[in-house]
Amino acid sequence: MQKNKPTGFSLPSELIRKIDAERGDIPRSRYLLRILEKVYPSSEIEKQEVATVN
Repeated sequence: MQKNKPTGFSLPSELIRKIDAERGDIPRSRYLLRILEKVYPSSEIEKQEVATVN
């Protein structure tokens, strides 16, 4: 099973500029992944996956 799934989405230009200013030399995808991981901790994601399977 593939751990990561390529995903694309659009964001407003102003938000991209803010993200780029904050992330420094970290790739944008990695920076956004870290933000999402803070909002959705692993245990919460695992609970959602189990609920989806059942």
